[in-house]
Amino acid sequence: MNVLLIGGACLCVLLAVPLLYLAFFRTKRSRSPNSSKPKPKSAASSSSSASASSKHPKSTDAEPAKKTSAAAAAKKKQDHHKASSSSHAKAAPAMWTALGLQAAVPCSDYVSCMASSVGAKFLAFACADGTATVVLSENPKSGTSIGLGNDTVSNIAISANGFYLAIYKAFTKELEIYTKEASAFNKTASSPSGHSSLRTLHFLSNSVVVTCDETCVKLWSTSLDVLHKWNPCQLSNNSVCSCSKFLCVLAEMPDTRIWGIQSSPTGEFHKIEKALLALGHTRGVLCGNFSLDGKLFATASKDGTLRLWNVNVPYTAPSSESAKEITRISIADLPPPISLSFSPSNDAIAVLFGPSIHVYSVPYLKEVTYFNGYPIPQTHMTWSSPTTITSTCTTSKSLLFWTTKD
Repeated sequence: MNVLLIGGACLCVLLAVPLLYLAFFRTKRSRSPNSSKPKPKSAASSSSSASASSKHPKSTDAEPAKKTSAAAAAKKKQDHHKASSSSHAKAAPAMWTALGLQAAVPCSDYVSCMASSVGAKFLAFACADGTATVVLSENPKSGTSIGLGNDTVSNIAISANGFYLAIYKAFTKELEIYTKEASAFNKTASSPSGHSSLRTLHFLSNSVVVTCDETCVKLWSTSLDVLHKWNPCQLSNNSVCSCSKFLCVLAEMPDTRIWGIQSSPTGEFHKIEKALLALGHTRGVLCGNFSLDGKLFATASKDGTLRLWNVNVPYTAPSSESAKEITRISIADLPPPISLSFSPSNDAIAVLFGPSIHVYSVPYLKEVTYFNGYPIPQTHMTWSSPTTITSTCTTSKSLLFWTTKD
C-alpha cells in the first residue's frame, strides 16, 4: 500500500515538472525586451526601407498633434482674415447710401433762395411772402424769422459764425446786412448795391461779403463799405465762388482765373491779387467751388467734364502758375450742371443737374450715390451737414433734406 502511494506521488511530480518548466519559459519570453523585435532584414531591404521612410516618414503620436494644432491655427488665421476682409469690404460701401428723402420741412411760402454757411452749421432761406429764416442745420424745424417787407429777396447769405445775414432785394437792388442780437436779427446796414442784377452773394469771411454781376465783382465790409471793386475782364454770365484763401470768377471762358486773398493777422481783408489759372477746359465753366480747407477746387463745364484741381501750390503774385488737375470724369450724358458744392468734411462733391443730384467721392470723382427723377427740378442745393444735402426750388414750399450716408 505504501509502495502504491509513493509510486503515485512520483508520477505526479514527473508530470508537473514539464508543465512548470513550460509555464516558466513562456513567462520569461513575454518579459524579454527583444522578444517583440522583428527579424533582421537584409541590407537591400534595409536600404529600400530607409529610402521609403525618408520619402514618407512615419507619423508619431506627437506629429499628428502638431499637424492638428498647426492646421487649426492656420484655419483660425484664415477665418480671421476672411472676416476682416469681409468687414472691410462692407465698411467702405456702407458709408454711402442711395439718396433718400430724410425730411421735407414746410416753409411759409415758395422758397426764393437758400444758402448755408461755410462749414454748414447754419442754413438761411427766404420766401416769397417777404420773410427770411435762419436755422441750425441739425434742427431745421425751428429757427429765427425776419420780416423783410414786400420786396422779393433773390439772394441770401449767412456768415460762418451765424452772426451776420446778408440779403439782396431784387426790385430796389439794395444790399442789407442783419446782425444777430440776443435771439433776433436786426438790420444794421443798408446800401444800394450798384449792380444791375446780382448773380452771387456770399460771405468771404465773417466780415467780408462778395457780390457779383455781369461786369464787376465787389467786396464789402459788414457795414457795407466797399473794400474792393474790379472788373475781372471776363465775359458775361459771371459768378463767383470763394474760400478763405481764394476767390474765383466763373464765366463763359474755358480758362478759369483764381485770385489770392490777403488778410491781416486779425482776419481783416487786406488785398486781392492774381494767383492761379485752371487751364484745361475747352468750353466755358458753368459752376465751381472750393473745398472748405482751400486746397481743392472743382469745376463743371460745357465741355461735358467735371474736374478736380489741386490749388494748394505756392505762387508769387502776380502769378501765371497753373492749378494742378487731379482727375476728371465725363458728365456729358447728364443735363447741364446748375451748381456744385464740397461736403463740409471735404470727402465728396455734390452736383445739382436739375431733376437729379449726383455725389462724387474725392479725390477720384467716383459716383457714390445719386437721386434722379424728383417730380420738381431743384434750383438750389447745398450741404447742410457732412451727411445731408438740402435742396429746394422756386416752385416749392418746403426744404428737402437728403441723406447721403448710413
